[in-house]
Amino acid sequence: MPRDDGVVRGENWTQLSGIRSYDFDKEKIAEVFIGHYVIRVVKDYNKGVMYTMVAGQCFTTPWPYPIVNCIPDNATMIGNFEVGGPDGLMVEQYHLNDFLPGLKGYIQFSRAGCLPVSQAQFTDTHVTKVGVANITVGIKDPNVFDVPSPPCPMDVDSVVNQLLIKPADF
Repeated sequence: MPRDDGVVRGENWTQLSGIRSYDFDKEKIAEVFIGHYVIRVVKDYNKGVMYTMVAGQCFTTPWPYPIVNCIPDNATMIGNFEVGGPDGLMVEQYHLNDFLPGLKGYIQFSRAGCLPVSQAQFTDTHVTKVGVANITVGIKDPNVFDVPSPPCPMDVDSVVNQLLIKPADF
């Protein structure tokens, strides 16, 4: 059921919208999720660190994955299909493990322009699904990649994982 904070919740699921910014030159991705809390995540691929800022706290966790900028040569295509009817968008689907080693799921890109379309990640207890819409070129606010200085002193993997993927109990 939707609430005024933009979060939709079900009995065993939570839907949350956010904004993702890519800077392939600096190898950083920033995400902002607005719900009960504002959650800001900055993945710094050069440093191999993910910074998560929520409720006035900042956490760091290792982020050993390469930045995904289109399709690597070793990727295995699962299939392709058209979204939106006969003149729609051609989409190619790949194993997520080919992009983010050790993760189970799939990732989809448009054939034209190699734009991200969606991603699904599966664990023993959770499914995380990301859909992409309203893509624009350029970053309106480069400060979205900033992290507190000195950067996030805490390393609390389990707390961050619960905030990001555990169903909300509101």
